Amino acid sequence: MREYTYIRKPAKRKGVPYVADAVARIIEQWQRSPEWKQLAENTKKRYNYGLRWLDEFRRISVKEIRRRDMLAIRDKIADRSGNAAANSFVNTVSAFLSFAVDREYVETSPMIRVRRLPMGEWKRWPEPAIDYALEAFPPHLARAVMLGLYTGQRSGDCAKMRWNDFDGDGFAVKQQKTGAKLWIACHEELRVALASWPRTAVTILTDAKGRSWDVTTFQNRMYQEIHRHVELTGLVFHGLRKSAAARLAEAGCTVQEIAAITGHKSLSLIGYYTKDANQRLLASAAILKLEKSKRER
Repeated sequence: MREYTYIRKPAKRKGVPYVADAVARIIEQWQRSPEWKQLAENTKKRYNYGLRWLDEFRRISVKEIRRRDMLAIRDKIADRSGNAAANSFVNTVSAFLSFAVDREYVETSPMIRVRRLPMGEWKRWPEPAIDYALEAFPPHLARAVMLGLYTGQRSGDCAKMRWNDFDGDGFAVKQQKTGAKLWIACHEELRVALASWPRTAVTILTDAKGRSWDVTTFQNRMYQEIHRHVELTGLVFHGLRKSAAARLAEAGCTVQEIAAITGHKSLSLIGYYTKDANQRLLASAAILKLEKSKRER
């Protein structure tokens, strides 16, 4: 008797007709793969956010993805959220298509050699710009400016800071990018401000409705608010980290002391962050130290 072998097709899912190499199905395989499981949690979150932009392509074959379509999405993101977010999308799609190539769904990735958009240099926020933002921003975003300025932390770390990380004297922070564990002493001006900030969520910073931020949403919202004001042209949230380091340098802090706040492991990088420190202040501080040393001798 002849035996027949039947290949059972996966059941159709609502909104995703059966296409063996549909984008949605390749994404599902990627997210179940060992390669995905080895990614850091923050990387998974960033990729998941980037994959949302592929929703309109979910039903088509991965072979139909075109470079021009991906670049159109990249440019749309750049207009809305800046070049950093656009480059993050390119990284996401490139990683996804690299997986598709490895699994032989496509021969080559259309994202090969796509140039990242220029990031430029993160400028230190001038003091008038800081004062302006604290006055002009909605209260929940002005609080973010103040927290970033006085702790010197990246936007994602600011968004994740919890009230129970603050012991009254400082903040316990585990940096998302480096994994470095820091304790950051709280500036007296920030301590006074914290006493008046609403505690409507576990995190210190919240959205306009008092809810904890999703990091990507927070970053996009801050980008939009900063670029809404011509007075802040050329500035990004990360520049507050540079301002914090420069302020510490101008106060006479050593490179090691500044690194203890910012969490930089490379002391040479501190030089990049503090190069905008006021040269006159630093020169005066240096001579004062020299004069003090001579008197003590």
